[in-house]
Amino acid sequence: MARDLRRSLRQNSRLFGGDNFAAVVNVVLFPLLFVSGALNPATYQVDLMRVALGLPGEFGVAHSLLTLVVTSLVVLSLAAWLFDPEHRFVRRGAAG
Repeated sequence: MARDLRRSLRQNSRLFGGDNFAAVVNVVLFPLLFVSGALNPATYQVDLMRVALGLPGEFGVAHSLLTLVVTSLVVLSLAAWLFDPEHRFVRRGAAG
């Protein structure tokens, strides 16, 4: 088993070269950031529910509400900007 592990590490050590280091960081760290709750709006929704049930909150009502409103506005604005109802049924690159 140790021999297989050494062989696997030797074969995959090329992945951690200087050129590929940024790709490894992006693949590993960014999903961890989004899963961690730091940028997760559900964290602030749960915090508001805790306060509504009479339990102590982590962030405060104003902070949670502001975060949810700003996140909602950003996501809805991005969706409206990316959604183009005039061209959704037209193939991209087709001569018109």
